[in-house]
Amino acid sequence: GIRDLRTVTGVQTCALPIFERCVEVVQEAWRTGSVLISSFRHSSVKKVKQLDGSILTGCLYHPIKDKARSPINIAKSSGADFLILNRRYCTKRLVEKAHEHDLWIGEYTVDTKRQFDRALKSGADIMFTNDPSTLRRFDSEDSM
Repeated sequence: GIRDLRTVTGVQTCALPIFERCVEVVQEAWRTGSVLISSFRHSSVKKVKQLDGSILTGCLYHPIKDKARSPINIAKSSGADFLILNRRYCTKRLVEKAHEHDLWIGEYTVDTKRQFDRALKSGADIMFTNDPSTLRRFDSEDSM
């Protein structure tokens, strides 16, 4: 369970910063190689990696907030394993460049067959969706 939860000015907080608690939960479940912790807060991604380098991490790229920065530099400076982009930024060229820098690429949010096909064509390594069963159906249709 979560320790030391309390309400401060109407907002629930935890005695540990959320990323530290996430690392604890992953370690307690012995799932460090099968869990991906990702965030738009790149400093949190870096902190998770410092706490436990075996946990997979991903930097979510925000097209407005991060526009002036190189997506690859953001992920590399955070020590992330994944760079996670929206479909507009997840291009074949960027995927290839990221792979040259030993980064895996994720695309969010893939919910339609068209988006699925586009993510496959770009070379994305992982897709994020609101409906995993739909993605499984698209994948099985393609393998027939």
